Amino acid sequence: MSTPPPSEGLSLAAVAPIVETRILVDTVEIFRAGEPVLDPDSGEYHPGPDQILYTGAGAIFSAVVPAWSCLWKDRRTPTTPVTATGS
Repeated sequence: MSTPPPSEGLSLAAVAPIVETRILVDTVEIFRAGEPVLDPDSGEYHPGPDQILYTGAGAIFSAVVPAWSCLWKDRRTPTTPVTATGS
């Protein structure tokens, strides 16, 4: 197998094994919330069973990795702690 010139790029077949073994290392489940179900005894709606769309290999990435974290109380609502993170 020869290496393609840079102008052609890599094929999906060449990259797939690397992605599958190095990046897709988590097991993920993607689901849709179920339709509400009416409870005839109470007359209230309750969440129905979730519909699973996909279960299998995937990757979970953090959008932000905080360098620091701080917890304080908000003066407007003194009983509610507020958390902030930053870099």
